[in-house]
Amino acid sequence: MNAVIHCQTIPGDPFPGDPPPIPDPRPPQPQPQPDPPPEEVPYKLSRV
Repeated sequence: MNAVIHCQTIPGDPFPGDPPPIPDPRPPQPQPQPDPPPEEVPYKLSRV
């Protein structure tokens, strides 16, 4: 059964393997700020 050779890299194939990933049109999300140290958290917020 050679019916699934299309998913393998064929010599001379202009698109071997998966197609190139499409760049995300959305702007990059800002990195989340790390949580402040416990001593900088107000007491009423650190006490849940």
